[in-house]
Amino acid sequence: MPCCGKKRLQARQKTQTRRAPEPIETTVSQPEPQSVAYFQYLGKTGVTVIGPRTRKRYRFGHTGAVIAVDRRDGRALATVSVLRQVRKSTNVTKKF
Repeated sequence: MPCCGKKRLQARQKTQTRRAPEPIETTVSQPEPQSVAYFQYLGKTGVTVIGPRTRKRYRFGHTGAVIAVDRRDGRALATVSVLRQVRKSTNVTKKF
């Protein structure tokens, strides 16, 4: 009758000698100009909006803040009453 204890010991030793996976390098690229929409905040205090398509958080910290957002989230952000879509501005507060 074979002993199952040896098999467990061998399996344990194999898992202990495995190497950790190599880290994968990733780069965050800036979106193409066509893939960006700009929104200005009209409210009185700050607000954070989460884009429904990208799940990115967009923080509008003060009245008049203009932020570049992913165009995929643009349609949903346009429905927020305190946000207004604007043309590209030189005073963009933050790009995502």
